[in-house]
Amino acid sequence: MLKSIKKLSRKHYIQCGLAVLLTCVVLYFTSALWLSKNIVVSFNAKAEKDILYQVFYTAPENKVFREEYSVRQKIKSGISNVKIVIQVAKITGIRLDIGSNPGNVEISDLQIKGSRNIKLNYNEFERKNIDRFEVKNGKLYLTSNQGDPYLPYKKELNLHAGHQIDWCRLIIISVLAFLLMYKFVQYLSKFKIEKQHSRIDIVMLAVFFVLLFVPMSHISDAEKSEQENRMLAKKPQLMIDGGGG
Repeated sequence: MLKSIKKLSRKHYIQCGLAVLLTCVVLYFTSALWLSKNIVVSFNAKAEKDILYQVFYTAPENKVFREEYSVRQKIKSGISNVKIVIQVAKITGIRLDIGSNPGNVEISDLQIKGSRNIKLNYNEFERKNIDRFEVKNGKLYLTSNQGDPYLPYKKELNLHAGHQIDWCRLIIISVLAFLLMYKFVQYLSKFKIEKQHSRIDIVMLAVFFVLLFVPMSHISDAEKSEQENRMLAKKPQLMIDGGGG
Protein backbone atom coordinates (compact mmCIF):
# COMPACT_ATOMS: atom_id res chain seq x y z
CA MET A 1 0.00 0.00 0.00
CA LEU A 2 2.85 2.37 0.87
CA LYS A 3 4.39 1.64 -2.51
CA SER A 4 1.15 2.50 -4.32
CA ILE A 5 0.88 5.76 -2.34
CA LYS A 6 4.42 6.72 -3.35
CA LYS A 7 3.60 5.87 -6.96
CA LEU A 8 0.43 7.96 -6.77
CA SER A 9 2.36 10.89 -5.25
CA ARG A 10 5.01 10.71 -7.96
CA LYS A 11 2.32 10.68 -10.63
CA HIS A 12 0.62 13.64 -8.94
CA TYR A 13 3.88 15.64 -8.86
CA ILE A 14 4.50 14.92 -12.54
CA GLN A 15 1.00 16.07 -13.43
CA CYS A 16 1.43 19.25 -11.36
CA GLY A 17 4.78 19.94 -13.03
CA LEU A 18 3.32 19.54 -16.51
CA ALA A 19 0.35 21.72 -15.52
CA VAL A 20 2.74 24.47 -14.34
CA LEU A 21 4.71 24.20 -17.59
CA LEU A 22 1.54 24.47 -19.70
CA THR A 23 0.33 27.37 -17.53
CA CYS A 24 3.53 29.25 -18.38
CA VAL A 25 2.80 28.65 -22.07
CA VAL A 26 -0.73 30.00 -21.62
CA LEU A 27 0.57 33.07 -19.78
CA TYR A 28 3.01 33.72 -22.62
CA PHE A 29 0.28 33.62 -25.26
CA THR A 30 -2.12 35.68 -23.14
CA SER A 31 0.45 38.31 -22.10
CA ALA A 32 -1.45 40.98 -24.04
CA LEU A 33 -4.26 40.60 -21.49
CA TRP A 34 -2.16 41.19 -18.35
CA LEU A 35 0.97 42.97 -19.58
CA SER A 36 0.71 46.34 -21.28
CA LYS A 37 2.98 49.20 -22.30
CA ASN A 38 1.59 52.40 -20.83
CA ILE A 39 2.57 55.84 -19.68
CA VAL A 40 0.98 56.93 -16.39
CA VAL A 41 0.55 60.52 -15.22
CA SER A 42 -0.05 60.58 -11.46
CA PHE A 43 -0.43 63.23 -8.76
CA ASN A 44 -2.12 63.94 -5.46
CA ALA A 45 -4.90 66.50 -5.69
CA LYS A 46 -6.97 68.48 -3.25
CA ALA A 47 -9.89 70.35 -4.78
CA GLU A 48 -13.03 72.10 -3.57
CA LYS A 49 -15.06 70.93 -6.56
CA ASP A 50 -15.45 67.85 -8.74
CA ILE A 51 -12.93 68.17 -11.55
CA LEU A 52 -12.69 66.55 -14.95
CA TYR A 53 -8.92 66.28 -15.40
CA GLN A 54 -7.69 65.85 -18.93
CA VAL A 55 -4.16 65.07 -20.10
CA PHE A 56 -3.30 65.97 -23.69
CA TYR A 57 -0.13 64.55 -25.18
CA THR A 58 1.95 64.83 -28.30
CA ALA A 59 3.61 61.86 -29.98
CA PRO A 60 6.04 61.40 -32.89
CA GLU A 61 3.09 61.25 -35.32
CA ASN A 62 1.24 64.13 -33.66
CA LYS A 63 3.03 67.44 -32.98
CA VAL A 64 0.10 69.44 -31.58
CA PHE A 65 -2.37 68.88 -28.75
CA ARG A 66 -5.58 67.43 -30.15
CA GLU A 67 -8.72 66.07 -28.54
CA GLU A 68 -8.23 62.53 -29.89
CA TYR A 69 -4.79 62.47 -28.23
CA SER A 70 -6.06 62.98 -24.70
CA VAL A 71 -7.32 61.02 -21.70
CA ARG A 72 -9.97 62.20 -19.26
CA GLN A 73 -10.74 61.28 -15.70
CA LYS A 74 -13.39 62.76 -13.41
CA ILE A 75 -12.37 63.06 -9.77
CA LYS A 76 -14.63 64.06 -6.90
CA SER A 77 -13.88 66.97 -4.60
CA GLY A 78 -11.58 66.49 -1.64
CA ILE A 79 -8.25 64.69 -1.45
CA SER A 80 -7.55 62.19 -4.23
CA ASN A 81 -4.75 60.20 -5.77
CA VAL A 82 -5.12 60.65 -9.53
CA LYS A 83 -3.70 58.17 -12.04
CA ILE A 84 -4.28 58.80 -15.73
CA VAL A 85 -3.17 55.97 -18.02
CA ILE A 86 -2.04 56.80 -21.56
CA GLN A 87 -1.91 53.78 -23.87
CA VAL A 88 0.72 54.91 -26.33
CA ALA A 89 4.27 53.82 -27.19
CA LYS A 90 5.93 57.23 -26.81
CA ILE A 91 5.05 60.79 -25.92
CA THR A 92 7.00 63.98 -26.54
CA GLY A 93 4.97 66.46 -24.49
CA ILE A 94 1.95 66.83 -22.24
CA ARG A 95 -0.67 69.38 -21.20
CA LEU A 96 -2.72 69.17 -18.02
CA ASP A 97 -6.26 70.57 -18.08
CA ILE A 98 -7.99 71.09 -14.75
CA GLY A 99 -11.62 71.25 -15.84
CA SER A 100 -13.85 74.31 -16.07
CA ASN A 101 -14.00 76.87 -13.22
CA PRO A 102 -12.19 74.52 -10.80
CA GLY A 103 -11.71 77.12 -8.05
CA ASN A 104 -8.84 76.28 -5.69
CA VAL A 105 -6.75 73.22 -6.49
CA GLU A 106 -3.68 71.85 -4.70
CA ILE A 107 -1.39 69.45 -6.59
CA SER A 108 1.60 67.53 -5.24
CA ASP A 109 3.90 64.69 -6.31
CA LEU A 110 3.19 65.25 -10.00
CA GLN A 111 5.10 62.72 -12.05
CA ILE A 112 4.95 60.75 -15.25
CA LYS A 113 6.02 57.11 -15.41
CA GLY A 114 7.04 55.14 -18.47
CA SER A 115 10.39 53.56 -19.28
CA ARG A 116 11.66 55.90 -16.57
CA ASN A 117 10.11 58.11 -13.90
CA ILE A 118 10.04 61.88 -14.45
CA LYS A 119 9.12 64.19 -11.58
CA LEU A 120 7.66 67.20 -13.36
CA ASN A 121 8.95 70.65 -12.47
CA TYR A 122 6.02 72.96 -11.70
CA ASN A 123 7.95 75.99 -12.92
CA GLU A 124 8.20 74.43 -16.40
CA PHE A 125 4.43 74.76 -16.90
CA GLU A 126 2.92 77.61 -18.86
CA ARG A 127 -0.09 79.26 -17.19
CA LYS A 128 -3.14 79.52 -19.42
CA ASN A 129 -6.36 80.97 -17.94
CA ILE A 130 -4.90 80.58 -14.44
CA ASP A 131 -5.71 83.29 -11.87
CA ARG A 132 -3.21 82.12 -9.25
CA PHE A 133 -0.12 79.93 -9.66
CA GLU A 134 2.09 79.41 -6.63
CA VAL A 135 4.69 76.78 -5.74
CA LYS A 136 5.26 76.33 -2.02
CA ASN A 137 6.80 73.47 -0.01
CA GLY A 138 6.85 71.20 -3.04
CA LYS A 139 3.16 71.74 -3.79
CA LEU A 140 1.42 73.61 -6.57
CA TYR A 141 -1.45 75.89 -5.58
CA LEU A 142 -3.79 76.88 -8.39
CA THR A 143 -6.84 79.09 -8.55
CA SER A 144 -8.95 79.57 -11.65
CA ASN A 145 -12.50 80.79 -12.14
CA GLN A 146 -12.16 80.69 -15.91
CA GLY A 147 -13.74 78.28 -18.34
CA ASP A 148 -10.67 76.53 -19.74
CA PRO A 149 -7.60 76.59 -17.49
CA TYR A 150 -4.71 74.45 -18.69
CA LEU A 151 -0.99 73.92 -18.14
CA PRO A 152 1.23 73.00 -21.12
CA TYR A 153 4.61 71.56 -20.11
CA LYS A 154 7.36 73.51 -21.85
CA LYS A 155 10.13 70.89 -21.79
CA GLU A 156 10.18 68.07 -24.32
CA LEU A 157 9.82 64.67 -22.66
CA ASN A 158 10.65 61.99 -25.26
CA LEU A 159 9.37 59.32 -22.91
CA HIS A 160 8.82 55.73 -24.03
CA ALA A 161 6.13 53.56 -22.48
CA GLY A 162 7.06 51.16 -19.72
CA HIS A 163 5.75 47.67 -19.01
CA GLN A 164 2.88 47.55 -16.58
CA ILE A 165 1.54 44.35 -15.04
CA ASP A 166 -2.13 44.11 -14.25
CA TRP A 167 -1.73 41.91 -11.17
CA CYS A 168 -5.44 41.28 -10.79
CA ARG A 169 -5.74 39.85 -14.31
CA LEU A 170 -2.45 37.95 -13.98
CA ILE A 171 -3.55 36.17 -10.80
CA ILE A 172 -6.99 35.34 -12.22
CA ILE A 173 -5.56 34.01 -15.50
CA SER A 174 -2.81 32.06 -13.70
CA VAL A 175 -5.21 30.31 -11.31
CA LEU A 176 -7.75 29.47 -14.01
CA ALA A 177 -5.02 28.34 -16.42
CA PHE A 178 -3.40 26.06 -13.83
CA LEU A 179 -6.70 24.43 -12.89
CA LEU A 180 -7.58 23.96 -16.54
CA MET A 181 -4.12 22.62 -17.43
CA TYR A 182 -4.14 20.22 -14.48
CA LYS A 183 -7.45 18.76 -15.64
CA PHE A 184 -6.10 18.65 -19.18
CA VAL A 185 -2.99 16.72 -18.08
CA GLN A 186 -5.18 14.26 -16.15
CA TYR A 187 -7.33 13.80 -19.24
CA LEU A 188 -4.25 13.13 -21.40
CA SER A 189 -3.11 10.53 -18.88
CA LYS A 190 -6.45 8.72 -19.10
CA PHE A 191 -6.45 9.30 -22.85
CA LYS A 192 -3.25 7.26 -23.09
CA ILE A 193 -3.99 4.55 -20.52
CA GLU A 194 -7.74 3.94 -20.84
CA LYS A 195 -8.37 4.88 -24.47
CA GLN A 196 -5.18 3.20 -25.71
CA HIS A 197 -4.27 6.11 -28.01
CA SER A 198 -0.77 6.57 -29.40
CA ARG A 199 1.70 9.29 -28.35
CA ILE A 200 1.13 10.99 -31.71
CA ASP A 201 -2.56 11.40 -30.88
CA ILE A 202 -1.69 12.89 -27.50
CA VAL A 203 0.85 15.32 -28.98
CA MET A 204 -1.57 16.43 -31.69
CA LEU A 205 -4.28 17.05 -29.10
CA ALA A 206 -1.91 19.02 -26.86
CA VAL A 207 -0.64 21.16 -29.77
CA PHE A 208 -4.19 21.87 -30.92
CA PHE A 209 -5.17 22.96 -27.42
CA VAL A 210 -2.16 25.29 -27.06
CA LEU A 211 -2.79 26.81 -30.51
CA LEU A 212 -6.18 27.99 -29.27
CA PHE A 213 -4.32 30.65 -27.27
CA VAL A 214 -2.19 31.93 -30.17
CA PRO A 215 -4.70 34.62 -31.31
CA MET A 216 -4.43 36.23 -27.85
CA SER A 217 -0.75 36.92 -28.47
CA HIS A 218 -1.71 39.18 -31.38
CA ILE A 219 -3.90 41.53 -29.35
CA SER A 220 -2.47 44.93 -30.20
CA ASP A 221 -1.76 47.83 -27.85
CA ALA A 222 -1.77 50.19 -30.82
CA GLU A 223 -3.66 53.39 -30.27
CA LYS A 224 -4.53 54.13 -33.88
CA SER A 225 -5.50 51.88 -36.78
CA GLU A 226 -3.47 52.87 -39.82
CA GLN A 227 -5.65 50.76 -42.12
CA GLU A 228 -8.93 52.26 -40.88
CA ASN A 229 -7.40 55.69 -40.15
CA ARG A 230 -9.16 56.03 -36.78
CA MET A 231 -8.42 55.92 -33.08
CA LEU A 232 -8.96 52.51 -31.50
CA ALA A 233 -10.88 51.85 -28.31
CA LYS A 234 -8.63 51.74 -25.30
CA LYS A 235 -8.14 48.51 -23.38
CA PRO A 236 -9.91 48.72 -20.00
CA GLN A 237 -7.68 48.92 -16.96
CA LEU A 238 -8.44 47.10 -13.70
CA MET A 239 -7.09 49.93 -11.58
CA ILE A 240 -8.59 51.56 -8.51
CA ASP A 241 -8.40 55.33 -8.60
CA GLY A 242 -8.67 57.55 -5.59
CA GLY A 243 -12.04 59.06 -4.84
CA GLY A 244 -13.04 62.03 -2.88
CA GLY A 245 -12.18 62.21 0.82
